[in-house]
Amino acid sequence: MSPDRPETVTILANYIPLEEPAGGPNFAGFGDDVLYELNVDNSGDGSEDISYQFRFRTETRNPGTFLYNTGPIDTLSDSDWNRPQFYSVTRIERRGVHGRTSRTVLAENVPTPPVNIGRRSTPKYGSLMGAAVTSLPGGGKVYAGQIDDRFYVDLGSIFDLAGLRPFNPAHAIPLPAEQGVDGVGGFNTHTIALQVPVAQLTKDHALPTGLNDPEAVLGIYASASRQRVQVIGHDDRPNASGDFVQVSRLANPLVNEVVIPLGEKDRWNGSIRPTTPSSPTGTSLPR
Repeated sequence: MSPDRPETVTILANYIPLEEPAGGPNFAGFGDDVLYELNVDNSGDGSEDISYQFRFRTETRNPGTFLYNTGPIDTLSDSDWNRPQFYSVTRIERRGVHGRTSRTVLAENVPTPPVNIGRRSTPKYGSLMGAAVTSLPGGGKVYAGQIDDRFYVDLGSIFDLAGLRPFNPAHAIPLPAEQGVDGVGGFNTHTIALQVPVAQLTKDHALPTGLNDPEAVLGIYASASRQRVQVIGHDDRPNASGDFVQVSRLANPLVNEVVIPLGEKDRWNGSIRPTTPSSPTGTSLPR
């Protein structure tokens, strides 16, 4: 539930972990060839009833330079920004496994903010980030862009034979106890943030009366899909075709990384039916 708007739910999905803030000139961004989805199950059957699809489109304003920007980026439409990215948001509502599917395009050509390059290139980054928060029909909001990764996990210790630094002496290979280390501290990630009125997600399209209301529980997971076939043409440009096939899924952190064994990860990531998308269109500041 959204603490600032209790009648809404805020859904966050993070992609591209461990982004080095100084990773220029080819800074990270969403994939133009990827179908990103936030999926909602409101009937408890483990299959999504509502999906929000995100498609991204990147422009190159000046192909004659290697630079991400040629001067300070003061607004989201600033011509000094050489690699702007835009996206569309489409709501998909399914009625039963074999029922009708409705599609509603909620927004098109929504700008992402640039990455937070530095004090010369993005001197007022907070205003750029704020300008990228876009209202949706029916009272929702959306943001897609780079953020400071706020998840706290001691990656270096966990993947060092499943160690936890404060409990090092109790490990089968004991070490002195230490304070935990934020393994993603100082790194960015790219997030899709969607705030939706609860009544737009529940099965009966009403606000639940309380925690014991059966409609108060929603199952939510994020996924990413690519088209089945990609061919590199004579112009060295990739041309994709075929159905979109899911290549990643996650609802809770570290489930895929820790719980799913190596031999089952691809099966897990693709364990849902192929997706047919709509026609493509294109909190903390990042460090």
